[in-house]
Amino acid sequence: MSTTPVFELPALDNTFGAMFIGLLIATGLYGILCLQCYLCFQQYPTDRFAKSIVGTLWVLNTFHIVIIGHAVYGYLITNFSHPLALLDATWDITSHIVINSFIAYLVQLFFAHRVWKFTNRNIYLGGIVVILATVQFAFAVATTVKAFQLKAFSRLLEIKTTIASSLAITVACDVVVTGILCLYLNRSRTGFKRTDSLINNLIWYSVSTGLLPSIFATLQLITYFAMPNNFVNICFSLFLGKLYSNSLLATLNGRATTRAKWGMSDGNVQLSQLSSQGGTRVGAVGKDSVAIFVGQTTEIKTDFQPAHSHSLGDFDKYNSESGHHV
Repeated sequence: MSTTPVFELPALDNTFGAMFIGLLIATGLYGILCLQCYLCFQQYPTDRFAKSIVGTLWVLNTFHIVIIGHAVYGYLITNFSHPLALLDATWDITSHIVINSFIAYLVQLFFAHRVWKFTNRNIYLGGIVVILATVQFAFAVATTVKAFQLKAFSRLLEIKTTIASSLAITVACDVVVTGILCLYLNRSRTGFKRTDSLINNLIWYSVSTGLLPSIFATLQLITYFAMPNNFVNICFSLFLGKLYSNSLLATLNGRATTRAKWGMSDGNVQLSQLSSQGGTRVGAVGKDSVAIFVGQTTEIKTDFQPAHSHSLGDFDKYNSESGHHV
């Protein structure tokens, strides 16, 4: 008795609608991406690291939007009167899997570096994120290679475990990154209103920038398991890479907002050691926790000498070797 999985031809209206909606959302997010790239180049003209990341993501996303546009045109326009063509996985729709995954991989590596710095260069926590990101990309490459060999959507059910593993590990990586950042920031509260407000701001920013990609990656995983015989999950995959890219660019461009809001001249916040008057530490802070400098300036006046200022808690006197710059 044959146990070969059965793939049913999806309803044309649902298929066309899902693919078309996915392309529309991807195109809109690509427009936002272009705007964010422009803003990043304008705000940080001398930051080579940021410019290299932004440039790479823009090239990859431009290539990706061309690929998926060509694929959707083929299914919806060229083969509109040939519904059986929907059973074939064309080269462009197959290639988009690995391109999409590579975009997510680069973004996850960026956040792995951020986790490493936030956790006082904890190689183990940063390494967990790198491993998860690398494994999900490896599964995506394996999926793409097998899809090229199988050539038909009906046979993709044969590699369901590989596809599901790639999607599940992607979600896990996003959750781990957000969880680590929020945990370390929350442990760094000082009791000072201003510094705690800054920490709350950073926690909210960490959650909000990674929220949408995580939500839609989860939805793609759910729809793949719940509706394996239609193209609803492909709708999410068409624009998921754009969400990841916009998340990273929002993080980079958000530095300017943080700089303006908290009055920082260079846009950096030193999170290495707590101090109050006289440069002493306040509260018990763990070895791996994040901390914030607190400085105070006192003005002294007498009848026998001109007014002068004495600085308490000079930032430059502290060792920032174990600190983090946000």
